Order: sequence, then structure tokens, then C-alpha cells
Amino acid sequence: VAVPAGLKKGVKLPGVVALHGAGGSENMFFDGYGDGLVAKLAGELGWLVGAPRAGLFSGPYGPAVPDAGAEVYPIHGHLVFVNSMSGKAASGGGSVYSATKFGLRGFALGLREDLRDSGVGVSTVFPGFVSDAGMFHESGAKLPAWVATRTPSQVADAVLRAIEHNRSEVDVAPLGMRLGAAAAGVLPE
Repeated sequence: VAVPAGLKKGVKLPGVVALHGAGGSENMFFDGYGDGLVAKLAGELGWLVGAPRAGLFSGPYGPAVPDAGAEVYPIHGHLVFVNSMSGKAASGGGSVYSATKFGLRGFALGLREDLRDSGVGVSTVFPGFVSDAGMFHESGAKLPAWVATRTPSQVADAVLRAIEHNRSEVDVAPLGMRLGAAAAGVLPE
């Protein structure tokens, strides 16, 4: 958790950003994506930034987590889940990975409805392959020349757009990947 400097207990915050990183450590939002752009901009705006471990918002007490935080720092904030395009279109050889990403997408959509009247928004960002940060970058895998990637800064910008416009989902993947996922959703075979 990154708390703005000088924040006093009980002071209302303009926003809370909670991030979950699919394909990498939650800490990558503080120092990886866009060289820490999300945390830097949130700090400038006076937002509290939290990167909870997977499972924090699940189970019978999940919806109570934002309420518990509001007792210390009153919030009207946002939860952002960075997912994968595999949460929109499954591919061969990745059934388990796709299942977790479809699950994360469904969880975020359901949580968005659960929190609709609480002042806490929920968004999911779908970046595709990200250069210079996260699971794909750390693996050292090479993509074919025709497969485009996104930069960490583009993902950070998408996270901020999701928060500022309270978007349910933001696709930041390259156009070809977005079109392929849309086609797979309509014609899965």
C-alpha cells in the first residue's frame, strides 16, 4: 500500500486504486509499469494505492474489505484488475490459464455490480503482450514479428482511463488482437 505523504487518519481521499497484476507480481504496479507511473500519478493526485494479494476480495468477507478500509480512510474509489486477452478468447494449449482469466473477468464484472452503490468502481484492463514488464517480458519468450505488444506506459494509461471514466473494461491490446478476441467471442469455433 502506498499512502500519500502527510495523510491523516479519517481524511477523505479522492480515490483508492487497488490493482491486481495478472502475469506478474502485484509490486510491478509500484515500480514496473511505466517506471511506476501508476503509483506516481496516484500519489500526485493524493490517491491511496493498494496492490492486494490474490484472494483478498473473494469469499464471504470480500465485499467488506473496501468497507473496512473506508473506516480508516473514507473512500470513493476504484478497483482495477489487469487481466489478459486470454480472458476474452481462449487458445489451444492454454486452457487452465484461460480459465483463470475468464474467472477474473467474471469476478470483476460481478464485483462491479456488488459495489455499484458503494462509491467504489471496478474495472478490468486487457493489455495483450506487454514489453519490458510482467510475465511475458520476464519469460524471455520471442513473439513472431507480426505480433504487436504494448508498453508498460500504455497499460498504465489504460488503468488511469479506466479509473477516470469508470469503465467496466478497457482493451489496450493491439487492434489485431482485439479484433481476433471479438471474433472468437462471436464465433468460438
